[in-house]
Amino acid sequence: MRKPPARAHRLPNSGSRFHSILLKQTAFVALMIVLTGGTLILAGQPFVRRIVTDQIDQRLVLAASDRQVLLQSYIGQQQERVALIASRTRLRQLVGEYEAGKIPGDEFRSESRRILVDAQRSSEGFLAISITDPAGKVITSTDEGELGKDYAADPGFLEGRREKSLGLPRLIGGHYRTFLTAPVTTDDHRFLGVSVVLLDVGPMVKFLTSTTGLGESGEVLVGTRVGDKVRLLLPTRHQQATEIPPEDSPAMADAIRGGTGFVHTKDYRNVEVLAAYRPVGYRDWGLVAKIDLREAYAPLARLKAFILALEAGILLIGLIASYALARRFMRPILELGDKAAAVASGDLSVRAPVRSGDELGQLARAFNEMAETLQRKDDEQTKAARALRTSEEKFSKAFDASPDAVVISRQQDGLIVDANQAAEKLFGYFRAELIGKTSLALGLFADPADRERVVGLLRQQGFLRDFELQIQPRAGELRNVLISSHQIEFAGTPHILTIIRDVTHLKRIEEDRLAKEAAEAANHAKSEFLSRMSHELRTPLNAILGFGQLLEMDSLSADQQESVEQILKGGRHLLDLINEVLDIARIEAGRLSLSLEPVALKDLVEESLNLIRPLAAHRNIKIEHSLFEDGQHVMADRQRLKQVLLNLLSNAVKYNRDGGSVTIAYHERPGELLRLSVADTGPGISPSDRTRIFAPFQRLQATQAAVEGTGLGLALSKGLVEAMGGTIGVESTEGQGSTFWVELPQAVPAADEFAEREVGQMPDRDGAPRRIRTILYVEDNISNLKLIEHAMTRRPDIRLITAMQGRLGLDLAREHRPDLILLDLHVPDLRGDELLKRLREDPRTKDIPVIMLTATATPKEVERLTAAGAQAYLTKPVDIKALFRKLDEILTH
Repeated sequence: MRKPPARAHRLPNSGSRFHSILLKQTAFVALMIVLTGGTLILAGQPFVRRIVTDQIDQRLVLAASDRQVLLQSYIGQQQERVALIASRTRLRQLVGEYEAGKIPGDEFRSESRRILVDAQRSSEGFLAISITDPAGKVITSTDEGELGKDYAADPGFLEGRREKSLGLPRLIGGHYRTFLTAPVTTDDHRFLGVSVVLLDVGPMVKFLTSTTGLGESGEVLVGTRVGDKVRLLLPTRHQQATEIPPEDSPAMADAIRGGTGFVHTKDYRNVEVLAAYRPVGYRDWGLVAKIDLREAYAPLARLKAFILALEAGILLIGLIASYALARRFMRPILELGDKAAAVASGDLSVRAPVRSGDELGQLARAFNEMAETLQRKDDEQTKAARALRTSEEKFSKAFDASPDAVVISRQQDGLIVDANQAAEKLFGYFRAELIGKTSLALGLFADPADRERVVGLLRQQGFLRDFELQIQPRAGELRNVLISSHQIEFAGTPHILTIIRDVTHLKRIEEDRLAKEAAEAANHAKSEFLSRMSHELRTPLNAILGFGQLLEMDSLSADQQESVEQILKGGRHLLDLINEVLDIARIEAGRLSLSLEPVALKDLVEESLNLIRPLAAHRNIKIEHSLFEDGQHVMADRQRLKQVLLNLLSNAVKYNRDGGSVTIAYHERPGELLRLSVADTGPGISPSDRTRIFAPFQRLQATQAAVEGTGLGLALSKGLVEAMGGTIGVESTEGQGSTFWVELPQAVPAADEFAEREVGQMPDRDGAPRRIRTILYVEDNISNLKLIEHAMTRRPDIRLITAMQGRLGLDLAREHRPDLILLDLHVPDLRGDELLKRLREDPRTKDIPVIMLTATATPKEVERLTAAGAQAYLTKPVDIKALFRKLDEILTH
């Protein structure tokens, strides 16, 4: 059925009302804009002026403060520099001797001039340095023209008699110079003269004359009172005159008197300025930062013009906007009348647009509520049906797509009514097999008691969250799961929704993590134990090997000499075992420190063979080796590679037959590798033993009672070679012998690898008498103290003083100023590294060489102490001869 056409409705006399409202609103807006703009200008101008003044104040105060800090710092630095020259011990000694007539004038001037020239070269800006006698006459100088010059009447000399002084700059030869003076006195403060430095003050002129941040008229002035006038240190930005009456610069006069402030005043040009002033903090110097008032308030005039232009633009825009707004105000009234006519004709779908929250908007909303009331019930039923279908679809999709197993069971008897695909996969049953059965009947709970606990918690609190237990799938191993359950209404009947998450994999990851942490803790405990045992074992070994070396130096009978050799041999063997154990521990912990570099094989092989030949000669074993080329290099740590090679050669001799042979050779391998092999004519190694020969503590031929060892050598060699990026292996035939080989990357030597190095000779101890040197030894162990005391009896040129406490050692170092300090790392009251730090911080002891003597021998520890200031590091047990060589090296340096 067609609806009748809507009738148009109009308000009576709408045209005249429209134009009346439009004109009134437009006139009202124009009046408000004019009143607002005028009020803003009148009320805002003083406020803006204060803001501009405050900003200028802050800028000038900042500029004055910045220049004051720079000037104070500059003056302080120069005073310290001239004070350092005046306090030089040798210079004061020469001046005192000269004035006392104890040294000829030529000798005095030559030696003192050398000191002054050295000081001038190391002091930037020092153009000349002179020393006067107490009367002001120059007695020595870096400038020969200054000799004999009289400064008695110079103000700088008069100031320099009392204290360090920086004079007023002077323009000399187009550059600004000044005199820097300081008194020269003896240790008992007897006046000897004045140190006079001609200083280039260019840096000070640069930062004082900088106008950065001060605009086109701003500047910074520094001045002082000279007589009845103000003397400016430098010419100003606008004139060259440096002396002005105090009344021409009242701000500067107030700053010289110690005042601080910000003023509106006139400057030396009689121009109005804004100025910030303050004292410099040096004598009666004052500082003023200023800017012309005209430039300072220029932004205010520009702002006023901008506001007037802005107000004119706003007035124009306001008139246009007011007119358009009035037209839009009347349009909704007419439109609402049309909508009401449509509703009256029976079209209930018509809605009036709500464009505002005012009375028109309220009227439109009331109209719409009337139309909506007729259709509400039908719309609500349609929406409810649609929402139900959507909810069911969402639940079904989420139920089937969930990665966790989801099961719905009846609360009354526990029968499963539905299960998703993840539940089928977890339990090992098809969905049809699960529905209609209980978890008890299916045997899903690995522990039936867990089912009782789950049921009890659900009855008690109505839900279950992340309850951990184990389930037994149809086939396969037990699974660890987290169960969460909630009560729901399903088809009007209470049900239980259960979500089961399989966390077996996460459980295993957590167990693996805990096992790894336990292993790392055990490894750390082992490393700590080995480090502590290394220190505890090295301490008594230090006494054994040390006193053994001292006995070896004495004149002994053949039997005594043999006994001492056995003591040293046993002690060094034990020390080697300790080092092997520590190296194995470092490799296992991943803390082995290596220094990879191109290593020349020829030199390394020759050194190793020279060490092994005496052992081979004792058993009549022949050493054979290929001819190594001079340029053959591998990338490795030289000391560690030598350790590996010595181990392989030593094993080749120890496990060889008497009269046998050892062959060392090399050849290149694919991939730019080089294989170094050591072959012997021993009994060989069985195939079963070869699989475990590189394992720690494996001595496969330990039944040979005459062969010493711990079984760590090959394991250590394997760890070292692999840490250097190489491989190690063995080839053997039982009854014929074995060949151990090492493969490492070839390397190109540095350009200066083959440069000859001159080895200096140590000073001859039988030469001229030496000066007695003092050595301080800080050590808490009695045996170690006695060892070094006995050792030093063989050095009549050394006086040894000892301290068993760190703080006592620090006091003795400050009191005696020894030539060298021997320092143990583990001193009970003050650790050696802390004592080393304090020695380096104290000016009295910072230049004394320090040698660390300790049983702690890790590369990181050596690097740390060397960086802290130790000259050398000797590991206990101490090699007495090596100690003497190190003492001679440092003391004669």
